[in-house]
Parts: sequence; C-alpha cells; structure tokens
Amino acid sequence: MVFRHLGAYNDVFRVPINVTSRHRDPAVRLISNFAETPFELDGAPDASVEGLWQSFRAPVEARAAVASLARARARQAGRAFPPPDVIPFRGRTITWGSPESGT
Repeated sequence: MVFRHLGAYNDVFRVPINVTSRHRDPAVRLISNFAETPFELDGAPDASVEGLWQSFRAPVEARAAVASLARARARQAGRAFPPPDVIPFRGRTITWGSPESGT
C-alpha cells in the first residue's frame, strides 16, 4: 500500500459549507438567500432571493414591495401573509408545499 498526499482536505473531500447569512466568511454570506444581491427575473426587479421567495406568499398587489426587500425584512414581510394554496409562476400553477415548489 502506498499513501500519497492528494491535496487540501476540503478540496479532496469536497466538504460542504453551511451557507448562512451569519457565516464568518463574507463570501459565504454573499451566497445566502438573505444577501442583498439584486437581480431581475422576467423583467421584475428583486433585491434578494429571500425577497423573491417571500413575495410568492404575498397577494399579487404586494409582491413587488416584498420582492424589493432583503435579509430579515423580506422574511418578516412574507410571513405577514399565510402560505398560499398555489403559486402562479411563468404561466404555471405550482402547489405550495409540493416538491416542485421547494417548500
């Protein structure tokens, strides 16, 4: 048997990271759903992934306002509304809580 060095442990074993908005590494915080990382989806501006996700809970007339939020403000805004039965998205109707919805 021959042992040889294969590289750094995290590289060799592909150790998963815990992506959280409170991680000590700023690069990890940046990929959290809470991070303020503005983007546009289907022509609508979103301030964060959390803002987009929580906007699906809101009534249609409040969705843009919720999508404009990031961090805990987005989560709190979304939780002010009960989960919907379905999510209309790109011409489809997705059942809340189904594997397709990711909830």
